[in-house]
Amino acid sequence: MSLNSVLRNALFGTLFLLLLPRTQAVSASTNASEYFTSLTSDEKVVFTDWLSTNGTIYPRHAFMPSAAGTDNGAAVFWDIDCESIHVAIAVQGMDDPNGVGWVGFGLSEAGGMIGADMALFESSTLQLTDAHVVEERSFPIVDDCQDWLLNDAIDANDWIIVEFSRKLDTGDDQDHAIKNDDNLWLAPTRLIAAWGHTGSISYHGQKKARKAVRLFASSNEDEASVLIDTLEAGSGGLSFELRENDYEIPADDTTYHTVCKTFDELNLDLPPGPSMVTMIGGVPVINEDTAQFLHHFMVYLQKDCSGDALQRSMIYGWAPGDEGWALPDNVGFPVFNTEYNQAVYVRIHFDNPSMISGSLHSIGLKFYYTLETRTHDAAILELGDPTLTLVGNLISQGITQYDFSCPGACSSTYLGNDNVTILAEYLHMHQTGTRMTNEVVRDGVIHHSAAVDVYDFKQQGAIHIQQAPYEVSAGDAFKTSCYYRDGDQFGISSQQEMCIAYLLYYPAKQSQGFTWFCNLKPGDWPDDGTGCSQELENTDLNDISQSGRVFGTPTNCQLDHSSSTNIQPAVTFYDKPT
Repeated sequence: MSLNSVLRNALFGTLFLLLLPRTQAVSASTNASEYFTSLTSDEKVVFTDWLSTNGTIYPRHAFMPSAAGTDNGAAVFWDIDCESIHVAIAVQGMDDPNGVGWVGFGLSEAGGMIGADMALFESSTLQLTDAHVVEERSFPIVDDCQDWLLNDAIDANDWIIVEFSRKLDTGDDQDHAIKNDDNLWLAPTRLIAAWGHTGSISYHGQKKARKAVRLFASSNEDEASVLIDTLEAGSGGLSFELRENDYEIPADDTTYHTVCKTFDELNLDLPPGPSMVTMIGGVPVINEDTAQFLHHFMVYLQKDCSGDALQRSMIYGWAPGDEGWALPDNVGFPVFNTEYNQAVYVRIHFDNPSMISGSLHSIGLKFYYTLETRTHDAAILELGDPTLTLVGNLISQGITQYDFSCPGACSSTYLGNDNVTILAEYLHMHQTGTRMTNEVVRDGVIHHSAAVDVYDFKQQGAIHIQQAPYEVSAGDAFKTSCYYRDGDQFGISSQQEMCIAYLLYYPAKQSQGFTWFCNLKPGDWPDDGTGCSQELENTDLNDISQSGRVFGTPTNCQLDHSSSTNIQPAVTFYDKPT
């Protein structure tokens, strides 16, 4: 069946890792021959032959392990010029007597099939189809504009290798623009893949993979190695761990557990003199068995370990898929320099809906620090409902919109005549969240908008927006909007809802000893004079089209890109078009 009709029974799943930048480009054939470790050299001959010819065209590559295991999966290769990306994907294990199969490659907002922009190839028709999925998992929709162009394809000896290209930004609302993701504090690009041994797209089972990569980075070193190397170099090897060993997760749906240590309890080996250190990043210490129970955790600096959160400041939030964090060379979190940051406090949210009991787990973080001060202190601004004022409030069925507005008077109080730079932005809802935005409003006009058009909580607990840093000025207002489909109520459980935006920024700002903060205050809270009290408005919508979602909307084609070029099964290798 041709992919020019509606595609049936496709399901693209995922598995998540990260890649980050280094310094020098490496030919794709340098290490990619080590992929597919379960195969013999004879079984890999189609792949290695391709590597020796076309593989050298692509300076970057990554292996995406399948859901069935790390020894098989999809090998993806890419090259970026000033306006376009050229991609190749290789998969093995078609196992079809008729020698046909298919492979799908996608760019995903959250890392799963929902909200994905796809290129789908069938060897039976020798066609590449540009498609997308919004919220339905079973039926990828053929794009109005076919922007992915088929360059070359091989279907031989149990292998499919496909090469294709498109513009980085097609201007097509059914595509995701490919953005520069090179720096450590920017969000990576989330890739998905699936493949099968039927003549047309069908359910793939365990033949699926996902990976977050940095398409604009210049090496193929893995995320953990680059991140740790960067932090080791920046800290001179100085670090400390905050860990909970052999913790038994209760057989409850939702558990919040805290781990905290004061400066004295950490017993850092510091030279004589001031006790202040500058935290520059950290990595989670989590094993696979524990990861299945983790919803998220938050890290705060506060006065002591009493749990009094009145003057605490957030420095990090972890959610599934996050490998850790590193700040720019001129930015850091000062620690232990005031009475209000003498303790590091971690609040862990365990999610155990199956009520599993009796298992012991170790969890923690490794923090890297330097004894040097940095030019700018970092901080995190929390918007929406970070204090969970709405807990217990019911949410209407259907599509519902909640808008939290923080007035410009708040930024005027904290910023004075200064600007701050937003380095990173994370948007957080739960299972019924379907779209979320955070807007900066200047003089009544939207100055900046961060959006997750198709929210997928199952893939990312807090979605890191892929965007460049931007500035916020005194007088700027914020509007945080969360959209839910058939929500239940607000609460702390994953089955209940939240609406919080986290903005990592510098330089840190305070007023009256309090870090910049804007929340929805309960009615009995006194006015603190900062102007930082949010207003809430909620609206029941007729359908999701009223939410302002852009991805997946019909598009008028600007270019006539046809991907139905006939390509013979035995294809000669050739370079990408220039």
